[in-house]
Amino acid sequence: MFDTTNLLSDFLKTYGAASLTDQCAAIRRACDLGGGSWMTPQDAPPSRSPATYQHEIALYGVSAYGDTARAAVSHWFKAATAIADGQVAA
Repeated sequence: MFDTTNLLSDFLKTYGAASLTDQCAAIRRACDLGGGSWMTPQDAPPSRSPATYQHEIALYGVSAYGDTARAAVSHWFKAATAIADGQVAA
């Protein structure tokens, strides 16, 4: 399995204190560059539609979702920080 520990740590150091707007853009870029995936309700494949009504992010081994893009990003940073700090297992 690919070790994403350093990628996650570096990403959090760079964007952890950024504004939510900048965090959204950073996660979107990272996903677009192949580091993860970001699925919006309208992008759900037919096999999952209409089940996917949330924004879903999977990046550097951390998954999160929310009813809006901003909520999903906020949840992702909370989960990623908890994992990076060793509060929860990946």
